Amino acid sequence: MSSDLEKEFEEYWTDRIPGLLEYSRIILNSNTDLSFILNIFLKDKGQCKIIDMGTGVGTLAIELALMGHEVHAMDNNPKMIDAARELANEFGVEVRFIEGDILDPDIPEQKYDVVVARNCLWNLTEPSKAYTSWKKLLKPGG
Repeated sequence: MSSDLEKEFEEYWTDRIPGLLEYSRIILNSNTDLSFILNIFLKDKGQCKIIDMGTGVGTLAIELALMGHEVHAMDNNPKMIDAARELANEFGVEVRFIEGDILDPDIPEQKYDVVVARNCLWNLTEPSKAYTSWKKLLKPGG
C-alpha cells in the first residue's frame, strides 16, 4: 500500500475514534450478542490466550478480557492503541496492546490458542497474506 494511502487510512480512522469509543462503551455496557457469540465459539476451550488483529479501539479485545481470557491486541494506528488502552482501563481489564503491522506481525510464532479479527479485513489489500501470517501465530490445535 502506498504511504499516501496508508496516511489517508490512518487519518480516516483516527478521526472516528470519539464515535468508535462511544459505540464501544454502549456495546461493552450492555447485554449484547457479542459475548453470546464469543461463548459459542470459545465454549469447551477454557481460558484462552487470544490475539485480536486490527483491534481499533479494542472493543473485541476488552470483551474477551472481561470473559476471563488472556488477550493481546494489535493495530498499526498508535492513536487507536492509545484509545484502546484508555477504554480497557475504564473497564478494569488487562489487555496487552501492541502497535504493529497485522499483515506481518513481529510476534513469536505458535503462541496463541485463538486469533480473531473483527472489522479490519475489508481494509486489507492482501487478506490472504494476513491469514497466512496469523496461522503461524496459532499453537498446535489452535
